[in-house]
Amino acid sequence: MLARRKQQGRLIPLTPLVDVFLILLIFFMVTSSFLNIDMIPAFAQDEAPSAGGAPSETSSSVLVRINPDGRLIYRSQSYGAAQFVEVLAEQSADISQANIVVLPSARATMQALVSVVDSLTLAGAQSVQVVQLEADE
Repeated sequence: MLARRKQQGRLIPLTPLVDVFLILLIFFMVTSSFLNIDMIPAFAQDEAPSAGGAPSETSSSVLVRINPDGRLIYRSQSYGAAQFVEVLAEQSADISQANIVVLPSARATMQALVSVVDSLTLAGAQSVQVVQLEADE
């Protein structure tokens, strides 16, 4: 009897698979949105926060968070817009030189954001930036 030779399985070429992955990679890179890092203040080496994580007193950058209920969070304390301006005026010698970054919650109302920016502008702040890090739902 003649013995038949076993057929080897067909090899699937990987080149089309690699092509599809590269096309998908390019597609997702082009369509994704990126955070504008220029909007977040960077500290110089001599102004960097201490190892304890507390902000430096000599730093002129102020980070404020707006809760969904419209309250402001500054250094782990909750304030109203008017209270915050008073506290900021007490802690900062010159509010016009402070770089104020406002981070509203995704569920914060537009009125809360406008009230905060308006209060800061009336108090003399010249550098107020609004940064949104959370996606709207």
